[in-house]
Amino acid sequence: MQYWYASRNKPASWLMSVMALTLILGIACGSAAQSPEAPEEPAQPVAPAAAEPVAAAPASSGASAPAAAAAPTAVPQQAAEPAQAMAEVADTTLTVMVGGWGGRFLPIHGTNCHNYFNIVHDFLVRSNENREYIPGMAESWKVSEDGLTWTVSIRDDGKFHDGRAVTAEDIYFNWLQQFGPGVQEVATSGSARRASQNVEKIELISDTEVSLTHINADSGFLGFISDTDGACQGVVTPGWELDKIHDESLIVSYDKEPVGAGIMSLVRHVQEEVMSFDRFDDYYYEDRRVPFRTLDLRKVSEEATRASALRAGEADIGPVSFDTKEQVVAGGGKIIVGQEGTYLRVILLGCYVPEIPCADKGVRQALSYAIDKEQMRDELWGGPEVMQVKGWASVTPGTIGYEPDLDPFPYDPDKARELLAAAGYKTPTNPDGRDFGTLVVNTWVSRAVPFLPESAQIAADFWNKELGIDAQVRVGDETNLKKETGAKGPLHGQVLWRDNETRRDSASISRSAYGTPPTASAKGSYVSEDPDIVQMVRNAMAVFDPEERHTTWHAVYQRMKDEQYELGIGYVNIQWGVSARVEDWKPLPQAFYPSALHTVVLTSGQ
Repeated sequence: MQYWYASRNKPASWLMSVMALTLILGIACGSAAQSPEAPEEPAQPVAPAAAEPVAAAPASSGASAPAAAAAPTAVPQQAAEPAQAMAEVADTTLTVMVGGWGGRFLPIHGTNCHNYFNIVHDFLVRSNENREYIPGMAESWKVSEDGLTWTVSIRDDGKFHDGRAVTAEDIYFNWLQQFGPGVQEVATSGSARRASQNVEKIELISDTEVSLTHINADSGFLGFISDTDGACQGVVTPGWELDKIHDESLIVSYDKEPVGAGIMSLVRHVQEEVMSFDRFDDYYYEDRRVPFRTLDLRKVSEEATRASALRAGEADIGPVSFDTKEQVVAGGGKIIVGQEGTYLRVILLGCYVPEIPCADKGVRQALSYAIDKEQMRDELWGGPEVMQVKGWASVTPGTIGYEPDLDPFPYDPDKARELLAAAGYKTPTNPDGRDFGTLVVNTWVSRAVPFLPESAQIAADFWNKELGIDAQVRVGDETNLKKETGAKGPLHGQVLWRDNETRRDSASISRSAYGTPPTASAKGSYVSEDPDIVQMVRNAMAVFDPEERHTTWHAVYQRMKDEQYELGIGYVNIQWGVSARVEDWKPLPQAFYPSALHTVVLTSGQ
């Protein structure tokens, strides 16, 4: 396969200006990395042989599907495709800043892919401004009567950035790489590993169709392969030889020179500094083609530097916070709010181990009741404009199954002490109970949520004050903490206080954390071993009717909220600072990354 990669030299005025601003502010910046060397050309792909069409199994034959679930009655309806309209293209570069990225381009690696995946890659299923599903590279989809086999039909006008047509063979390759044999051994993405555990077979049906058959029904699969999910599993990449799907040398080569089918093509990548993109004029949705010629996506970790660059007009878009947004406004810019961008995911780890205090539901609930979440919101984020005390874990108001009764437990320290004492532990009002011991709260400095470690510290202070628990916050490395929580044992009895992506459909993350049998989760984290919850999740995964899905998942989330293996805290709206030359922009809800760039409107003459 011929990989297309164009080098482009660009003036360094932006970087020099930001460095000067940084020196003035006294903020240290890392040195620029060298551009990667061009890899050897990967070998030519071998086309897989076409498989015979998969016959839909009768409902009675789906022995591996949950017995309590009915056969699907409807596939989630897709919204109408965007109307085609040609936008005027400005001969300019839009500069967008983000706090960080992972730098790998295949979804099995799960390395903070969102900031650039939605630029360079296309997805099988897309979403509109309301996060309703619309055709992406898959022009249509269907599910078999037993709910086990999903079949997607590939559109005939999709192209990669090198000009080659996207084919069903590419999707077949993608699915084998993301869900097929060997994923357990190579994937760094927990979502990829656990999704692959439920796959029975993947088949190339015809020149335009590919099918995937699950072991247990998965009504959340459509969301999982869409741009609404946090896992990025629905991206479309070129295939190579089937016997080298997980060849690390080919994967490294692809990371250096990725070819996608998204709205823009990557033409320059300076590690840990900048990714530069060119507009893809042949993207199949004309009205989603960006209205500017080039894009620079810059990694700028320091918020003060981002705010200064926006104020000076050296950049156009970047996340800021309550503390720095006035700088942006002072420079003629404004704040655009991305609703439900991310949520605080607070996991009590290893609570299925009997000797750990949190094995008692009363302890888990006490920890939640002891936190004044509204005080946390007001002190750190300035109020409900930025942070909302709503939802439970991944279930926010825009999620299927949300109802207001899923909102977090209220602040009730008396009830918290009562519950902890009933579990036999010492509290300020029960000095004769057992000693709780030290409660370690692990967190990291978030790229998406300002003040994540500070919010963990506020929770620890409440646990100390209200419950007499010695809670200690440890700020660690995000990647290492994810690895530790993905193993069985090292952090049991501790808390993981992290950020996570909101989503329209939380079925996949629920299956991963609550609906995967423990014996199948040895290489991935899970939250509960409760067999009743496992069965509830499996039954819900087999419900396909949209209205019934909402009701069913609401009941599942009510049970999960009551158990409090994850503490409901709330979600954070993303505060996007934009420069004076950005007249308008409509980022998607439930997206902490730069989204809907086709909606950017630049001031005249820009």
